[in-house]
Amino acid sequence: MASSMCPLSSESLKISQRQLFVPSLQEIKNVVSPALAENFSEVFVEVVDCPDLTQQPFTLAAAVGSSAIQPQPPRREAREFTN
Repeated sequence: MASSMCPLSSESLKISQRQLFVPSLQEIKNVVSPALAENFSEVFVEVVDCPDLTQQPFTLAAAVGSSAIQPQPPRREAREFTN
């Protein structure tokens, strides 16, 4: 059975924009802190500046795709089992 699929034109798509609510970091802290306190005996939540993880000593952007950060399956010798 042949399929008759037509290419989709971007002009035929209805695109709409919406304003999304973006909470402040303080609001997030105020929600996360009590939620964590329900599961942990000691909780301390603080909003701080994040270091640039693409720079030294992290250089995470350079490591993306590197096998250094991807889990590798254990290498095993090939074995034959016969009855």
